[in-house]
Amino acid sequence: MIAHLPHRTDRLLLRTLRVSDVDAFHGYRSREDVARLQGWSPMSREQALEFLRGEATDAPLLPGAWRQVGIAMHDDVLVGDIGIHLSADLHAAEFGLSIDPRRQARGLGTEAVQALVSLLLRHTPVATIIAATDARNLACRRMLDKAGLRKTGERTAMFKGEPCMEHVFAIERDGHR
Repeated sequence: MIAHLPHRTDRLLLRTLRVSDVDAFHGYRSREDVARLQGWSPMSREQALEFLRGEATDAPLLPGAWRQVGIAMHDDVLVGDIGIHLSADLHAAEFGLSIDPRRQARGLGTEAVQALVSLLLRHTPVATIIAATDARNLACRRMLDKAGLRKTGERTAMFKGEPCMEHVFAIERDGHR
């Protein structure tokens, strides 16, 4: 799938992250309010730079590993990123999304997720694409529904040292949601 980047949508460009994205990336990845319901913790600029150095590659998306893809506007300004994980057996893919809060509530997350789902279904053998979100993240739950995924269940989890309820969303290759 990485080989099929960059990928344009109406407003966005899904692309490989770059070291030159550090200011924009650190801008939202350093914020506690953004990290609160995410699987990552706020990063220093140095941590953000080191992370980007590891992701700034055209290496393929490998089964069993997470990979981040940048979400940029058509002017190439980074506004978010999507983490993608292919299961070891290539049956499923899971993703997580972060959008700069200054760019939220404009449908960019929905557009990015729809593009990612299309790319995964077109260029990988996965049968199911999954996203899980903290039940408290109402905006994310609405965005996943709008993007075409449907809630398939709930599960308890430990998140950053505290118990929480996650809502699981999915879409199937055959179009069933």
